Amino acid sequence: MVDWLAATSIVFGLLGLLFTLAALASVRRRRFARLSLHTAMGLACLASGALFLTLQLSLQGYRALTREDVAATIHTEPVGPSQFQVTVHLADGRTETYRLAGDEVYIDAHILKWKPWANLLGLHTAFELDRIAGRYHRIEDERSKPRTATP
Repeated sequence: MVDWLAATSIVFGLLGLLFTLAALASVRRRRFARLSLHTAMGLACLASGALFLTLQLSLQGYRALTREDVAATIHTEPVGPSQFQVTVHLADGRTETYRLAGDEVYIDAHILKWKPWANLLGLHTAFELDRIAGRYHRIEDERSKPRTATP
């Protein structure tokens, strides 16, 4: 859809320029009826081109702000009471396997989030997975049972 909007804005912009050149030619020939017609058509085409260009940039900005990237896909298998094996498929294609203790798994990450105007320039959120660990539901278990965390 964005390609269609870009092409439409370019076509209307070129038509607007052609009508503006025709209006200038009408001034030289002193044909004022054509001058007003060409000027009106040129302004209408330029306004339409600007409208379609604005729509395209707005959609591009919306897509940049709502872009989501998969950091990792996680598969877990229980291997005992409060123990499980975690297989992490990272976005760069690496696969790592960990054996963790606890009832849940969590991942820490460093995230670099850009301002919205930087997203329009093509800079998107960057992340680096830092640590994976197991955790327990109950605080007593968290304090007394073995903890596992891997960098």
